[in-house]
Amino acid sequence: MTQWEILLENEKSDSNQFLQSIELNWERRKLVRKNIQESLKQKIKMRTAKFSSKLSATNLRNEVRKRSVEVEVEWFDLHLKSLDGICYLRMNDLCNERYKARRRCLDQFEKYDRNIGSLYVYKLSLRIRQNLVNEEYAILQDHLVAQRSLYKRLKEESELDVKRAFLANVEYFRANHAARIIQRNWKLYCARMSWKKRKSRRY
Repeated sequence: MTQWEILLENEKSDSNQFLQSIELNWERRKLVRKNIQESLKQKIKMRTAKFSSKLSATNLRNEVRKRSVEVEVEWFDLHLKSLDGICYLRMNDLCNERYKARRRCLDQFEKYDRNIGSLYVYKLSLRIRQNLVNEEYAILQDHLVAQRSLYKRLKEESELDVKRAFLANVEYFRANHAARIIQRNWKLYCARMSWKKRKSRRY
């Protein structure tokens, strides 16, 4: 195997390793992005289910309390006609209880509004994070395209440099070989001319 072939094989091996490292890095980025999206979806689902369960339980308790208060109001209204003094005092108590129940309901509604608002803000933050992940993904794609283009250009330049070096070695070999042939023929010519001179002197 010639030096040029060995160099070409080394370049191919380095190029393959470079491509493999790029592909592995790309796969890891895709896996990280997928895991983040799955984790975000799972968190949203769990928080929504938990909040819905709490809201349903709260609404049920409020409905039961409201119905209980309404029953008490009806009962006190029936007795109010015959028991003016006592029922008047009881009615005041009932009004207080009704006010407290209404206050509790309003507090629950305010809490519900706050929870909905916080959940909406959290949803927006998740969307922002998702957009950031998508932007990073697009940037990675652009980097990959640029790296592939750079790799292709470097590969072409490397192959051209190897070819030039090989041609230079060939030209150098040809020049040295031709010089040796000329030098050897010149020595033979000089020796032949010297021999002819000596031969002519003898005669």
